[in-house]
Amino acid sequence: MEPSRGRSFDHYISYAYEMKGLRDQAVDFDLRYFAATLRQPVDTAALTAVYKRDGWKAYWTARAAALGPAADNTCLSVDAGSGWLRTGDRTRSFAALNQAIDLHCFAVIQLKADPRFDSVRSDPGFVALLTRLNLPDN
Repeated sequence: MEPSRGRSFDHYISYAYEMKGLRDQAVDFDLRYFAATLRQPVDTAALTAVYKRDGWKAYWTARAAALGPAADNTCLSVDAGSGWLRTGDRTRSFAALNQAIDLHCFAVIQLKADPRFDSVRSDPGFVALLTRLNLPDN
């Protein structure tokens, strides 16, 4: 659609594969997006090895660690939030999403509809996020 934007759409492709249960393909496209988005070198081979050796949750934990301080001052905190949710760590996920709200990240307006957060729609922590955004879940 936009050849000059290259990897910027890979995260949507990754989500589509994830929703279909095709985790290998989801990780492949996520790594393409991640390497292109992060403004620091990313060891994609190491992240791939973590995924192959230790699985889905370990991959997302390692990916969140690779974000490091970049997520502290950019919209990457939304990525961190979705990554932590994939590991099952709602506390870290909601903390990262609250940080994204504090940073006025434009991407938080998608929280109400983003399918990555379907599993926590009724969680009081997620409802509080939507309320902060004046996007109540009802």
